[in-house]
Amino acid sequence: QLFYGEEPSQQLPMALAFAMYLFCNNKKNDDSCGKCSSCAKMFKLMHPDLHFFYPTIKAQKGEEKTSESKRSFPEFQKILLENPQLNIDDWEKSLKSTKKPSIRSADLSTICELAGLRAYEGEYKLFIIWCAEKIAKKSSSILLKTLEEPGPKTIFILICNNPDSLLSTIKSRLQIKRFK
Repeated sequence: QLFYGEEPSQQLPMALAFAMYLFCNNKKNDDSCGKCSSCAKMFKLMHPDLHFFYPTIKAQKGEEKTSESKRSFPEFQKILLENPQLNIDDWEKSLKSTKKPSIRSADLSTICELAGLRAYEGEYKLFIIWCAEKIAKKSSSILLKTLEEPGPKTIFILICNNPDSLLSTIKSRLQIKRFK
């Protein structure tokens, strides 16, 4: 799925609500129960089958092997729990760097590795790629096959403000949902 729209603060809360419903053990007809163990984990953004990837600053010099999204998740988690309508400008300010953040090859390789594994606890695995327009263009091909042929019960939600900024090869593999 590709979630985009003019008001960038709405797509991430919708993706989180969808994730909560997807993982809920006692779904109601139109919402998650908000009480089961899976919902409790989602309130803390700690469900083991939910994977976030987002723009980061490369922490170390040399060859990139570690997903900065995974390494820096505690900080991202804290900020997102404080503000579920987090926007890229606020996130960039929190990084306190003059460098522009991006989603690099180590993140995309980690996505592909995790996508090949079974769900840990729930029925599904869900990947939220926030600010997908920040995927490094030279690395984006890493993700193509995984997006085109995801494993069973593996869901991807890419969130961006401007879908035209995504490579057409990525965009062609997504169902597009515009938020007004």
